[in-house]
Amino acid sequence: MIGKIWSVQDYIGEIKPSSKKQRDAVAFCERELQIVFSGNIADSKECSDFLDEYLDLARDCNRM
Repeated sequence: MIGKIWSVQDYIGEIKPSSKKQRDAVAFCERELQIVFSGNIADSKECSDFLDEYLDLARDCNRM
């Protein structure tokens, strides 16, 4: 008997989609900091990681 061929999704599960709020926050960071998000905008985890790093800095820049 041949075993199952495992895909990456079998190991990590399905990607949780990003929310509109996350996508808007990424766009805000890009605009305020003049940077480009190079991750997968549809992936909640990638957006979250990016926002953890840049959102506070973008808010501070916006207040100046």
